[in-house]
Amino acid sequence: MSQPGQERVLPWPRPAVAWYALGILVIAFIFSFIDRIILAMLVEPLKQDLGLTDTQLGVLQGLAFAVFYAAVGLPIGRLADRYSRRAIIGWGILLWSVMTAVCGLARNFWELFLARVGVGVGEAALSPAAYSMIADYFPREKLGRAIGVYQAGAFFGAGLSFLVGGFVIQAVAQAGAISLPFVGAVRPWQVVLFAVGLPGVLIALLMLTVREPARRGVLAGHGAGIPFGTVLRYATQRWRVFVMHFIGFALLAVPITTTITWGFSYFVRVLGFSPPQAALTLGSILVVLSPLGVYTGGWLADMFQQRGYRDGTLRVGLLAAVLLVPLCALATTISTPAVAVALFC
Repeated sequence: MSQPGQERVLPWPRPAVAWYALGILVIAFIFSFIDRIILAMLVEPLKQDLGLTDTQLGVLQGLAFAVFYAAVGLPIGRLADRYSRRAIIGWGILLWSVMTAVCGLARNFWELFLARVGVGVGEAALSPAAYSMIADYFPREKLGRAIGVYQAGAFFGAGLSFLVGGFVIQAVAQAGAISLPFVGAVRPWQVVLFAVGLPGVLIALLMLTVREPARRGVLAGHGAGIPFGTVLRYATQRWRVFVMHFIGFALLAVPITTTITWGFSYFVRVLGFSPPQAALTLGSILVVLSPLGVYTGGWLADMFQQRGYRDGTLRVGLLAAVLLVPLCALATTISTPAVAVALFC
């Protein structure tokens, strides 16, 4: 029996159960990034059909999504500490999938803005609950690799968004005019948003097959969750760690997100690629090399931990940040296609 202030000791789930759950979470993460990144392929048709500017498209891909994603993620993370994480993720998947399809019905900037807000709110439900579940499925010595596999789904999904989006656009263009029930005549960019959004409803149902793991690290006497005041005092006492961590990794996300978001347009406008060529090139890079890099990062973090470096995960993040700066700066300023592609790789 646990003594007051001690953690409850629980047996770990069977590996098959843990890896199955991780597989479903990875699929959900893949679909979330497909729905998140897909607008990067639709910049030109949206400018033409809805009269949007590059600035407005930047807001739709960044501000409309990211601000609400970050703000709503905090209370959702709090809910994930107390209620069913499986249910939170399932409802989140359903919301962002439907709202991605709703983006295809938008007729102006503000309608598209509100739909993108819905996508951000829905996707905010995934990772806080998913990280919590993964930590309850895998022991610490395997946690880095498990999280690496989960994170690989992000870039795999980003790559698929280009590959699938390029395929759908090409197929629709060859098919000519398309009319859908209850919607009427639709343009290729609308079909793309319907095609990548609606299948997510099935992924939401698939979450019903995942078991909710027993919570670990629960202090005796705090089964209903640690009071918010206690959490706030803990964060305030360690404000330097939290502030620097959040600012640092937020800044790290800027070049990554910007490169992925505007990479397609850069390939078409500056490097002279056709849209199908740009989709295939960027999609292949992201699908193959990015998951490999993310998994390697997880493996490297585990190796640092095993060698006694308690800050092993932070070391990997710092190493990635240092390498990322010159690569991103060069990749988006060089106009030689072969060199630019190599730097993107």
